[in-house]
Amino acid sequence: MKLRGLAEDEYTEFLVRLRNWDGVLYAVSTNAAVNTPEVVTHHQQEQVRKILEHVDKMIYDSGRSGMQALARQVSELPHQLYTQMMCQVQLVIQILHSAVIYFVQSYPPTLKRFRWRIDQKNSSPTSYEEAYSIVLPAFLQSASIREPMPMLRGADYRFFDRFHFPRGNEPTYLRECTVSRLMMVMTGSST
Repeated sequence: MKLRGLAEDEYTEFLVRLRNWDGVLYAVSTNAAVNTPEVVTHHQQEQVRKILEHVDKMIYDSGRSGMQALARQVSELPHQLYTQMMCQVQLVIQILHSAVIYFVQSYPPTLKRFRWRIDQKNSSPTSYEEAYSIVLPAFLQSASIREPMPMLRGADYRFFDRFHFPRGNEPTYLRECTVSRLMMVMTGSST
């Protein structure tokens, strides 16, 4: 939704109608006034540093070159797209943290499967969309380890079991999958 093309009363009407549909709206915003080029550049460089932090410990050259390519892709994003990517990552985290709590209380079987729809700009992914789709799983994994998702005691999470791992048993497949996807992007492979 582009707010510049939407009058305030139209936005309010949309929110009222959404409430009547038993819908939920999640939003993340940022104060563009404090996102100076220096602040965004510093944050972006810090994320690139974190992507490359352990690249020297990787066993395979393909993994090293994949992480270097990802770091380059993230570092080359214009400030506006980099800020958008960080906001979208936070939005997905926010949705997961609250939606799982909602559905475990109201419709536990829906936690068996997740389906995401992303508004793709063109028939082939843009550089931003490629970077986002690679960064998102890694950021979600890091965030979930650093700050686990809130869970209700006594709630029926059996449908969510395949997505939940006790501390110390976190899977490594997301990192492996991320490197594999990055290599596919770099080589132009679609399998």
